[in-house]
Amino acid sequence: MANFYELADLISQKAVQELPKILDDMGYAGKYEIKKIWGIDYLSINSNYKVVSRALKKAEEAAHGEAGRLIKIKQTTFAELWVPESEAKTLKEAYETVLQAVENGWKVDNDPVVEVKCAEDNEYRDEYSLEKL
Repeated sequence: MANFYELADLISQKAVQELPKILDDMGYAGKYEIKKIWGIDYLSINSNYKVVSRALKKAEEAAHGEAGRLIKIKQTTFAELWVPESEAKTLKEAYETVLQAVENGWKVDNDPVVEVKCAEDNEYRDEYSLEKL
């Protein structure tokens, strides 16, 4: 049974181009498929994530021409904004009102949560969880 991995969440587009050669060199020729679903590249392969992560790292290094790691960064902020029904009758209208407020410069939380992730780890981690690595 094959496992599926969303490649855009793990590696760069340049690395996606290098991945077939890396997988073939690792002995997976004919045993995987990279396909686009709704414009997003997915890898289908019968292998565990430890092996796949090595291939992803090698593909990224081939794309950049040197050893290293592509680190993904996610920043999440939180805030609240009261939207009375007199201004927005439906949930969709309330959401649209809030999004418009943000576009117009309404401030969200000034203390965002920052998390990092790499294909080798495949889990977003905040600075406090780095101690567990």
